[in-house]
Amino acid sequence: RVPAPAPVAPAQPLHIPPPVAPEARRSSPFGKMPARRLALVGVALAVALAATALVARGKGDAATRPDGPSALVVIGDLDGPDPVLALAVREALRAELVNTSGVSLISDQGIRELKTLTRLPTDAPLRGSALLTLANRSGAHVAIAGTVVPVGEGAQVVLELFDPSSTTPLRTFTERPVDGPAALAAVDRLARLIGRTVSRAPRDTLVRPLPAVTTSSLAAHKSYALARQTAALGRRHDAIAPAERAVTHDSTFVLAHY
Repeated sequence: RVPAPAPVAPAQPLHIPPPVAPEARRSSPFGKMPARRLALVGVALAVALAATALVARGKGDAATRPDGPSALVVIGDLDGPDPVLALAVREALRAELVNTSGVSLISDQGIRELKTLTRLPTDAPLRGSALLTLANRSGAHVAIAGTVVPVGEGAQVVLELFDPSSTTPLRTFTERPVDGPAALAAVDRLARLIGRTVSRAPRDTLVRPLPAVTTSSLAAHKSYALARQTAALGRRHDAIAPAERAVTHDSTFVLAHY
C-alpha cells in the first residue's frame, strides 16, 4: 500500500517594503545646493584647511620638539650684487640654524606654499614687506633679512632680525670676512649668535656642535647652493651639473653628495 503524500503548506507571499516617499527621505544639507555653489564651497574649505594646517605645522613643530618650545624663524632672500654669493650665504645660514637647539625654521617648501596662499609668485624674491607679510602670516617669531656685498676676495655680510608682528628691527649682525674660507666661518659665527639671540631652549655653554657646512671652499658651497635651489624648483636634471661642480671643488664636502 502506497502512503499518501504529506500535505504541502501554501506558499507565503514575499514581503516587499513600500517605496519611501521622496519627502520622507532624509534630506542632505547640500541636497538642493547647485553644483557650482557646492564646488565653490568645497574649494573654500580646502583652502582654509590648507592655510590652517600650514600655520599649525610651523607652530606645532615649535611646540613639540624634544628640546622644548622653539622660536619659529623664516629666512628671507639675501640681497646683493652677486646673487649666487648671496644664495650661498643664505644656504650656509640655513644649514647652521636648522641644527640649532630652540630654533625651528620654516622650510623652503613651506615658504613656497605660503607664497601661493598670499598670492606671491613662487619665484619672487622674499624681501622687504613681502618677507614680513609672509612671516606674520606663518606665525613666525623672527624674520631674517640681509645683504651680502663682495669686497675684494671677501665680503661684507649684514643680517637683520625683525619682529614680523610689529615690523620692528630687533638686532643687526655684521661680518667682514677677507676671503672665501673666512666667509663660511663668518656665517657659522653669525648663525651661532642668531641662535643664541632667538633660541628659547636652555643653552649648555660647554657644548659646541660641529659646523653643518663641512667645507672651507666657498666655490663648492656656491655650486651646492645653486644645485639645491634648482632642484627645489623641480628642475632636478639641471641641478646635476652644479652639484657635480661642488664635488669637484671639494670631494669631502658631505652635503654636496646628497
